[in-house]
Amino acid sequence: MIAHTDTAAAPRKTGKVVLQTLLGAVTGGLAMSAILWGLHDQEGLLDDPARMAALGTAMIYGLMALVVGLGSAAPRVGAQALNVEDADELIEQRPDLLIGAASFLLVAVLLGALALADGGGVVGILAPKTAGLIAAICAISLTIMTVAYRNRGDELMRRVSLEAGSWALAFVCLLFGGWATLAHLGLAAPFSPLLFVAGVFALYLLAVFVAAGLRGMMKPR
Repeated sequence: MIAHTDTAAAPRKTGKVVLQTLLGAVTGGLAMSAILWGLHDQEGLLDDPARMAALGTAMIYGLMALVVGLGSAAPRVGAQALNVEDADELIEQRPDLLIGAASFLLVAVLLGALALADGGGVVGILAPKTAGLIAAICAISLTIMTVAYRNRGDELMRRVSLEAGSWALAFVCLLFGGWATLAHLGLAAPFSPLLFVAGVFALYLLAVFVAAGLRGMMKPR
């Protein structure tokens, strides 16, 4: 009976994965196209690899915040877009998911503000002081949320969070530590501060997926 149920569920899970993949590819492509179209008149901005890395990372965080937020608000739709069993699971986890979506949105705004700041020979959209104020507000808000909600979730989620932090530190040390070493030896060009900030957030996101995957949380449901 169990084997029959698992066999019947397999096509549904496969279809769900295909739908999620297509949704991610389409929304990501449209979002990046919109960013490139909206900034094509900003001289030099799209030619700066660090700014593009920050914008790309901000886009990913922003899309994830949007999908998780909307999925939590509309559980029946969200059950198809997110890796959960059903709408009831989304309703049960809604508070935690909304907190996560808010934190991802803050990261997106922080990186977006820094990427769009005027300076460094690039004509940006935001004045440096304005971008700095936005980034500071987002950073302070993220810190407050991290401290306030650090013990939320069950034991598994807390373990994944701790492991993600460890993986992120290892990735940052490996990539930027190695890069800095090569730059110190004159074997590579130094990386820009903005690239470091964007890279840290990108590597943390990668670490979350690695930690969740090792715990079996990435399997289709």
